[in-house]
Amino acid sequence: MPRNGDPSRISDEQVHRARVAVARGALGAEDCRMLLDMLGLVPGEDGVPPVQR
Repeated sequence: MPRNGDPSRISDEQVHRARVAVARGALGAEDCRMLLDMLGLVPGEDGVPPVQR
């Protein structure tokens, strides 16, 4: 659970760690971009990734 006590909130640190993990496992830049997008880790027009909405 995030330290702020809200179990449904995904922290900025969790998003960062997820992005790093995806980048390490990706086969290339395009693969990384596609995976990040599929997982909702790419910021939307409002600057917030879907996993944090």
